[in-house]
Amino acid sequence: HYFIQSNLRMRIWRQITELFNRNMASNLPTLGTVCSFSQDKSDPKCGISQSSLDVDWKSAEVALPKLFHRHIFGKGGRVKQRIESATDTKIYPAKAGKRNKNRKDFINVKYCNEKSLQALNTELDSAIASAKKQMRPTHFISIPVGSDEITANLRRFQELCGDMIQPHRTQFPAKLHLTIGVLKLCSPEDVKQASECLSEFSGKIPRITGGFPLHGTLRNLRTMQKGGGDEGRERKGSGKRGDEGKGSGKTSDFVNIVYSEFVLSDGSDRLQTLADACLRHFVDSGLMEYRYNSESVKIHCTLINTTWNRKGPRKMDASEILSDEFELQNFGDCVLSRIDLNEMKSDEGFVKENDRRYMNVFHVPID
Repeated sequence: HYFIQSNLRMRIWRQITELFNRNMASNLPTLGTVCSFSQDKSDPKCGISQSSLDVDWKSAEVALPKLFHRHIFGKGGRVKQRIESATDTKIYPAKAGKRNKNRKDFINVKYCNEKSLQALNTELDSAIASAKKQMRPTHFISIPVGSDEITANLRRFQELCGDMIQPHRTQFPAKLHLTIGVLKLCSPEDVKQASECLSEFSGKIPRITGGFPLHGTLRNLRTMQKGGGDEGRERKGSGKRGDEGKGSGKTSDFVNIVYSEFVLSDGSDRLQTLADACLRHFVDSGLMEYRYNSESVKIHCTLINTTWNRKGPRKMDASEILSDEFELQNFGDCVLSRIDLNEMKSDEGFVKENDRRYMNVFHVPID
């Protein structure tokens, strides 16, 4: 008799418990339910001030390159707070987990409906555009210049300059190049897009070159002042040898850049046409701006740049280099064989360890 009563009590208790759980579940909101959107922060249905109602919010990951995290979350979080207030969202840096460590280019978002998420995307686009204006270029398009003869002569040039230049202000012999234009690429997706853009342009190269090699000579010395987004001002000397731009030796102007020109052996303008067409192709794709690049590429090969070394004077007296007595004016011949997409490197440790100030990430041949 006692066993029957105990079993009956247990069955009644289980029924009461199941009924209670079903009743509670029916009164709870479903996870991920879209709540109504309201700009009024006092509305209990939605609002970033209602932290107790997190169950009513959806969660998502939004792509935001790590490069911009400092702009969004730094400076006391003012930009973050403004975005959250304007969009009724909560944003946090994504944290890498054991299973997925590649979360540095994302942020975590809590939002209450699609309208707030769309508003967030608009605000982030505006913040990124503002941050990009303050950024320095991260990559550049160039044509490498080099041969054994040019490398030997550049080393000789550095020896002749002697005490006129400080270490790490001259270009590494293996990294001489002609710059076409600079870019601001903020994520791996941007780099991939730039690589695809360069690959698309490669189809136009044979028509521009006519199928003939771009053989030429690196010669003559010129100087420029580095300034703003343009190429600076060029200074040419008269020269007693009759060759344009040899330098008069009568100036004591202090300059930032000493460079040499690359002249095609056939005297054609194919190199200029190629460089201008490549620049225009990237501008048309939206990856470059004429604001940072002249509409016509200045074909030059930088040999000395005083801004490469943060220590010491920012300018140098180039009058001796430009004088008629300076023995080295012709650096040698080579064939231009490819166009590169390069990533700039500002880390001094990388520069010293690798003997270069940039890293090639993609290239196409010049056929």
